[in-house]
Amino acid sequence: MEGQKVVCNNCKGIRHITTKFYDPNQTPRGNFLELIDPWKKWKWDCYNDEGRSSSSVPASLMCCPGCAAPMVKNGRLTIAPEPVKQKTQAEVNQEKINDETNEPVEVNDLECKECGKLCKSLAGLGAHVRSHKKDEKKA
Repeated sequence: MEGQKVVCNNCKGIRHITTKFYDPNQTPRGNFLELIDPWKKWKWDCYNDEGRSSSSVPASLMCCPGCAAPMVKNGRLTIAPEPVKQKTQAEVNQEKINDETNEPVEVNDLECKECGKLCKSLAGLGAHVRSHKKDEKKA
């Protein structure tokens, strides 16, 4: 769970990320956090004891460098939610849904395996494949 952004409960600022030692099931310690730029470049003090696997800094002393409020609330750090990537219209147009499984279908999957025709939808491909079977019956 390394690299997650940590939010200050008071000012809502993001000045830290989690380190490889972060465990949401344990009481936070100083080595759970690492400053991010520009604060890291400015050599602001942090409580991670230079990357050691254990830290002598208890949760009660872990304060936001921006507003001095405690970073730990109810025994936990507040992790920022990951932003949801919005799809472009082109991505939406390219994505088709399989009616049976409700899973996305790649555009390449809409190509007829018999003749190579690229169909616009899964239903269109089904109708096209059936047209090959009609042709076989006539022959």
